[in-house]
Amino acid sequence: MHPDSDLLMQAIMSRPSEAEQCWRRWRAETDLDKMPEDCVRLLPVLVEPSSPWLVDDPAKNLILGILKRAWTRNQIMLRSLAELVTSLRRQGVDEVVVAGPPAWSFLHQRFRPITYLELVVPRALALQSVSILAQAGWTPLPQSSSPDGDALDYVQGIWLQRESGERLRLNWRLFSAPPEFTAEWELLPPGERAEFQGVRLTLLPRDVMFACALAGERGADDLDWRCDMAMLLRGPKIDWRAVRRYIRFAPEARIRLTGLSVPSSAQKEPELSRLRAQWEIVWGEYRLITWKRREARSFRGFLRFLCDRWQARAWQLPFFGLFYMMRYTFSGRTGSTQ
Repeated sequence: MHPDSDLLMQAIMSRPSEAEQCWRRWRAETDLDKMPEDCVRLLPVLVEPSSPWLVDDPAKNLILGILKRAWTRNQIMLRSLAELVTSLRRQGVDEVVVAGPPAWSFLHQRFRPITYLELVVPRALALQSVSILAQAGWTPLPQSSSPDGDALDYVQGIWLQRESGERLRLNWRLFSAPPEFTAEWELLPPGERAEFQGVRLTLLPRDVMFACALAGERGADDLDWRCDMAMLLRGPKIDWRAVRRYIRFAPEARIRLTGLSVPSSAQKEPELSRLRAQWEIVWGEYRLITWKRREARSFRGFLRFLCDRWQARAWQLPFFGLFYMMRYTFSGRTGSTQ
């Protein structure tokens, strides 16, 4: 990030008294005629038309022009979003959830520019949704995979664009995950409600949006992830355990989380969760095997898997299970339960 943009980001993430100091420093050091695009995107988040910071500022009209342009673009993007959701619902795609910048714009306590649209639909309706969107002028970008076949297991979503330049991210999964865990990330939790021009919208819940901010890859024209993270932290309490679960397969997101000033429960697993961690290792291996073999998972199949894994007879499994529970939960070991 450009040094000038970093000063604006510090202002966004700071308390009001400290934020004004960052703003004053930014105004003293930055040539508005040459400021980077990152600053143009961050200004509407930080400054309001009625902000006292703009009083007697010789560049007030220029800054207000940037704010007005961002607001106008947001209205255009939200109208497109409402049309998309309405079109999908009319043709049978009822479970449409708003994600990404549009969802953040509703959840933010401040204005949040919308740089692209993002929706989540059920996996089974992904291909149908792309067909519906194609009728409305949205075409997949060349590098995007068709949402059918193996792509549904390995790809989280696809990018679409229309002639006006607006971009849409269509997902059928919340987060990237190994193929054997995809079904878990395709279950949409109860969302929050919003409305725009009479269209009722369902947004991803705040905990999911926070995890998305941590795990997201910033595009060339998108905001820094810290901006959305800072705004969400100022709202209702975040469920840190849920966030940790969502970013389980996102190393970059876990690194980002470690660097934040968050409760210790978000930094590391509690002592008693070691048992759960070991269970997830074993269950994940079983799911991987059944996925590769294209076999349905069952209780009997899992028992056979445990017998092979632990080299034990069926009647011995409770004893082996108790042994590993005691060994890995209370000894402090976190290795694989071989």
